[in-house]
Amino acid sequence: MSENATELELNMTECPRDQGVETNLRCGQCGDLICPRCMVYAPVGSKCPDCASIGGPAIFKVTQSDIIRIGILGGLTAVGIGAIAAVILAALWSLDILEGTNSSIWLIVVGVAQFAGVMGVAQIMQAISGRKYANSLRILAGALALLFYVSEVMAVEMIGQIFPTLLVGAGILVHLPALIGFGFGTYYAMQRFKPM
Repeated sequence: MSENATELELNMTECPRDQGVETNLRCGQCGDLICPRCMVYAPVGSKCPDCASIGGPAIFKVTQSDIIRIGILGGLTAVGIGAIAAVILAALWSLDILEGTNSSIWLIVVGVAQFAGVMGVAQIMQAISGRKYANSLRILAGALALLFYVSEVMAVEMIGQIFPTLLVGAGILVHLPALIGFGFGTYYAMQRFKPM
């Protein structure tokens, strides 16, 4: 056995919270003894229950009112960006330069539009949240991405009903490249809110 291992064993002390458990671990904030049973994992290391109950940095504190505010403003943003994307894509479709929904250029344009739209929603959501990070915000980012896509499809359908000569419908958006762009956009949007 090495000298370092012997020194560690000699420094073992009974944990003040869990009687009978020997430890040499210390709280990363106050330096008190902690054991594997009582320690609390934090973004910056292990803490004792007392320091962990004080709370983490403000960027990790998301209240229910924050979620409601971000959900409402982010939802309005998602619907707005979806409607704008639908108008732009319908205008591109009406120009007839992209040769139909099976054209590889059109498929790429729509896939990129889905990715960019979802990332735009995430960018606005980050600005509204004050650059906070939490799992609840990750879930909300996924929900707002879906709201963007649904509102975009509905806006294209409405444009098709208002202007039947354009021959636009959900088919210009609902295909594999669009779903791939949407999927990647949603993944990266959710990663923006991942707690450290």
